[in-house]
Amino acid sequence: MNVFITSLFPKWLAPCYILGFVLILSTEAFPQSPVNTGDTLTAQQFIAGCATYRNEFIDNLSGVLIEFNALCDSLQAESGQSDAYEILRDRYMHDVLHCEIQDWSGMITEAIPDSIQLEKEHIQAFQKWARQNYLRLFQLNFLVANRIIESSQPYRLTNLKDFWEEIRSYDLRAGQVFFDVGAGPGTISFILGGTGLPLHIYLTEVNEDYLAMLRQEVNRRNPLNQSGEYLLREGKERSLGIEQDILADRILLREVLHHMDHPDEMLKAIVGQLKPKGRLIVVESVKELEPNPKERCKKAMEIAKVRKILSQAGFVLEQQKIIGSSYVLRYRAG
Repeated sequence: MNVFITSLFPKWLAPCYILGFVLILSTEAFPQSPVNTGDTLTAQQFIAGCATYRNEFIDNLSGVLIEFNALCDSLQAESGQSDAYEILRDRYMHDVLHCEIQDWSGMITEAIPDSIQLEKEHIQAFQKWARQNYLRLFQLNFLVANRIIESSQPYRLTNLKDFWEEIRSYDLRAGQVFFDVGAGPGTISFILGGTGLPLHIYLTEVNEDYLAMLRQEVNRRNPLNQSGEYLLREGKERSLGIEQDILADRILLREVLHHMDHPDEMLKAIVGQLKPKGRLIVVESVKELEPNPKERCKKAMEIAKVRKILSQAGFVLEQQKIIGSSYVLRYRAG
């Protein structure tokens, strides 16, 4: 039985109903939400943004998973190794949800049970599927790892408390200029845009695959709202790639700092593009909070090193929180 098709598809046929249900259920978890004045982000707006993004993502993911299961079924029928393909199917999806994403083609090879030998053509077919769909799979991993959606089908929204606490730490206000540096698939920016809070959101990315994906998404989603917009820029190794006369109220480095090859130069560029009252938000998964090496980035740092890099760049720590396996740090320029 194709478990992905039978268990997922019926629950995705009514996104409007799901959105309404999630809003009713989730807002009960935020009894202290402020009244919406239009200037600050409320819990209700935040939940609506998450629900909208989740529903759009699930619509896109359904085809990817259906294709994966159809591939498993067809190769399983050819091979006669029924048990082996069921194990591969389960192990691969587990790795998608719970392991660091490096090489999707390699993950197919790692998921193959040691006790069997698959035909070379079958392994290549799995690898081709992985290469074609790894961006969507990375989104799935991101949403599960950050406790935005549940790890099992139909991938409902969680109670979102951790994620809401992080977003509140950004201290967003209507009309702000927000830089999402190393935006990846744009999840954070598109959730914020879906809240209805008017923001001018700049997304930067250096990876060509993500840039191609972001171009399509930004074009499809603009205009953001009455006084907001999405703007995409190609990131650089030593600078933001955003025009230097554009200054930000908030600059977000979310799981980006440990990937920088030239952090000193990049942070110097960030200082130059912050408004006088602007803030740098750094979110970093660190070794102390995620001891399992398979579930953290290979480049993850200790928190002391993170603080040292930012301090040496002239930033002054204003707020620090531990949320899940990450530190959420808010800095002002010294």
